[in-house]
Amino acid sequence: MGSTAKDWGVTLLRLWTGYLIASTGYQMVEDGMSLSTLLALKSAPYETWGRLAVTAILTIGGAAMFLGIAIRIAATLTAIATAYFLWEHAGPKILPIINYQPHATIVVLSLIITLLGPGLLNLGSLMKKTK
Repeated sequence: MGSTAKDWGVTLLRLWTGYLIASTGYQMVEDGMSLSTLLALKSAPYETWGRLAVTAILTIGGAAMFLGIAIRIAATLTAIATAYFLWEHAGPKILPIINYQPHATIVVLSLIITLLGPGLLNLGSLMKKTK
């Protein structure tokens, strides 16, 4: 089995996307996590739990994607978590998403990796033209 340019391209896309997702999640941890936040989770509303889940999924999922662990699962979960984040902050309107460019990029890249990523379920073969 030889490696092709597509394999290297998917690997580089996975590494860059994993780094982008993990660093965005880490920045979200730095911005919103403190000891008082963690201690107040017992009586926190669902929105706080949602933000915590999104932050955890982005941080852990990005690191897992970078390391190559369960790439498709991590990409799917990060796409869902980031879409939830965008919906919570920008709502159904398209223009406010411009203020969250890294998050919008993460959604698109995660969907690309989910569809064309490595593995037996690679959907790229379905898109090739047959002779």
